[in-house]
Amino acid sequence: MEKVNNNKQNAPQVLPTELASKNLPTPRIPREPITQEYFDEFMESTLQFSIVYFEYCMSYDENNPNARKQVFRLNTPMEIDTSTNLIRNRVLSDIIHSEAYYKDRDLSQAFRCDLSNNQVLKILQTMQSQGDYYFNAEEYGGEESLDIAMPRAFGHVNYITMTIEEPQLEPFDIPPHKTLCKGWDPGDDPPEELMPLINYLENVIFPEMRQHPYP
Repeated sequence: MEKVNNNKQNAPQVLPTELASKNLPTPRIPREPITQEYFDEFMESTLQFSIVYFEYCMSYDENNPNARKQVFRLNTPMEIDTSTNLIRNRVLSDIIHSEAYYKDRDLSQAFRCDLSNNQVLKILQTMQSQGDYYFNAEEYGGEESLDIAMPRAFGHVNYITMTIEEPQLEPFDIPPHKTLCKGWDPGDDPPEELMPLINYLENVIFPEMRQHPYP
């Protein structure tokens, strides 16, 4: 088979099977702050996006090994436009339900189910009602964008984060990520501003999810 001249003739070839076996690092993605104006457009269904992620994560460190550990993830189901091979663009009002995953170390059990649009809207509306806190971009430290791999790179292992991925322009392209991340340290109480949202998750969403064990 003729080799393609890509100016790297001396580089060793890596087969797909070899590539798949390597523990490749999670890519660092430029993340721009979610502003109040941007989020309001998102809530009004005038802003197109490809995917939306939400995560509530609690972990522990060596100084607090007994701290509660749990994770809750929520995302809009991804749809592919077969005519373009792009993730289908949508607005919030297009979303009927979202996929939710929850795991609690104390229960040694995972749970998965769909949440209704009304349940998801309650989460988003709680954040919107406290826009001065969620959209102040303090986690960015004055930077316009941060290249990070995981939300904990913002500086906390306990956090609530949300990411809105803008529309894809090319297949397999990684579109701009608009992200917020509000965190606290193990052993500390969450910031007061996070409590309305945490209370809704803990007292409404999680009890329902515990009815749907995931093997």
